[in-house]
Amino acid sequence: MARTPTPRKPSIVITEDDSDRLYQLAMANEAHMPDVAAFLQDELARARVVSPRRVPPTTVTMNSLFHFRDDDTAKERRITLVYPSDADIDRNRVSVMSPIGAALIGLSEGQTMSWSVGPTRRKISITRMVYQPEAEGANPNVPPDL
Repeated sequence: MARTPTPRKPSIVITEDDSDRLYQLAMANEAHMPDVAAFLQDELARARVVSPRRVPPTTVTMNSLFHFRDDDTAKERRITLVYPSDADIDRNRVSVMSPIGAALIGLSEGQTMSWSVGPTRRKISITRMVYQPEAEGANPNVPPDL
């Protein structure tokens, strides 16, 4: 039986602040969200960690507002990546503690990420950054009200 090769993951960049906070968040959620916590920890472990001043302005950081495309459906969405306490699907605020949120952190415009959700394989691409708090000199811990 032939195995389908696992696609290589794109390189990602995460700020020092996001890395620290997200690692603590993943650790705190290991018991009741083990799959997402493990996925987020894996992403953090492979990320290049930089100071907030050195993160590229097209990179998804916490509280960034951006467009992404679901490459399986070709549907594009505009969302803000937030901490669980700020998640609100009606306002397009997606939690980093969701499978798609954990997949988005650290990606940059033009990058594509594939991952599995149970038996289903998903593939998304970052199409356009609208707002990144670090690039705007704003507080990266507060979601934008755009």
